[in-house]
Amino acid sequence: MRIKLLIVLISLFMSFSLAPVVVLAGLASFVEAGLPFTTRATPAVFDRFEFDAKERNLAGHNLCVVGSDELSLYWLENRKEVLIKYGVVCYLANVSTLAEVDRVRQAAHPVPIVLTSADALVSIFNLRHYPAIIHSNWVFQ
Repeated sequence: MRIKLLIVLISLFMSFSLAPVVVLAGLASFVEAGLPFTTRATPAVFDRFEFDAKERNLAGHNLCVVGSDELSLYWLENRKEVLIKYGVVCYLANVSTLAEVDRVRQAAHPVPIVLTSADALVSIFNLRHYPAIIHSNWVFQ
């Protein structure tokens, strides 16, 4: 329902010169309504581990779990080439504000950030810590 409303609002305002400002404000409100993006995982260094990719129906999907903490932001800047190489899409862990979302997006650019919680990924892969790359049949930093 929210998505349909957002699409209608975008369509209505596209003819006005203030449309980009209004659309951005609407998108910010939409994202803010979904905050915080929480998980039980915490930022920390971990040893890579293997999983059964077929069992998790993950063939061809390369994912990332990242937060707005200093470790994640540093990691994003230093692992950006790997993230781009693997075509990773990042999900957010323990991000509470729009300012934090923006910090992660800036640090990750041009790596795409999905504006939703990484909680499902944390559960599926039994992640205790992040940042993490989920690639092929491995979870690593």
